[in-house]
Amino acid sequence: MPPDLLEFLVGQAGFAETAILRLNGAPMIEAGPMERSVHLMFEVARDYACLARKRDKRSAEEPGALAAFVYASSQPAPTDTGKIKEWIRSADDEIVGMSKAIKTTMSSTADQLRQMTDNLAAQSELLRTENIALQDTMASLSRQLENAKAKDNALAEGDAEIARLSERAAALEKEVQQLIDQVAAFQNSTSWKVTAPMRGLIAGARAVTRVPKANVKLVMQHGLLWLRRRPRATAVVQRVVRLAPPLEHRLLGFARANSGLVAVDSGWKLEPDPVVLGAWRKRLRAGK
Repeated sequence: MPPDLLEFLVGQAGFAETAILRLNGAPMIEAGPMERSVHLMFEVARDYACLARKRDKRSAEEPGALAAFVYASSQPAPTDTGKIKEWIRSADDEIVGMSKAIKTTMSSTADQLRQMTDNLAAQSELLRTENIALQDTMASLSRQLENAKAKDNALAEGDAEIARLSERAAALEKEVQQLIDQVAAFQNSTSWKVTAPMRGLIAGARAVTRVPKANVKLVMQHGLLWLRRRPRATAVVQRVVRLAPPLEHRLLGFARANSGLVAVDSGWKLEPDPVVLGAWRKRLRAGK
């Protein structure tokens, strides 16, 4: 029989004060709202008793004694829906608060994760840039090392070339000194001293050839006119030029071209003297 119905029947039987005493259940536990609600409904106050007092003088003097006893001794009522609702409401409030806290935490965590992701992306880009710069630096150092090796090889080749040229220069200096000694010996020889007048004559002839032809021709014409008036000088000139057959040949050709200016005697031949020419050839072949 439900406790409320039993208490109603006892009251109808004439008892002045009634109360329901909850018995034989597990005590309440310290737990969360949902667990306490389940514990209250299924494990607390499995039995009950209906207490009542008759109407008498003592009950009139102590009207709340039975209620105070029941309040102090009775276990909580399993059907106390108000308390269960309060606990469930507090659980809902806690769940809502936890949900809000979780959402806030998740939002903050998401922001932190997003910021960390951005930082990681920036650091990754920075590392990639630094890696590229490092690779470029290594490539530049490699090229510089190759250039340094090439320069070292070039310097080694240059040193070898300098050494070779130094040896060549020393050899050339030695040859030059030998040639200088030979020239000095040649210039101090008797043949060189004997042929000094001839070299002077040849140098004079070369100097004459460097004079403009018009001036040379004019000088030669005046010279022929001068020799025409002086037979003795003409004979001396003939003897001198016979010593140089090429010069004699040229002078004869010029004299014939200007035959109107000077008479050519039979002693002045078109061809050089064979005896003199042979002597000159021997001297030229001998190198003296």
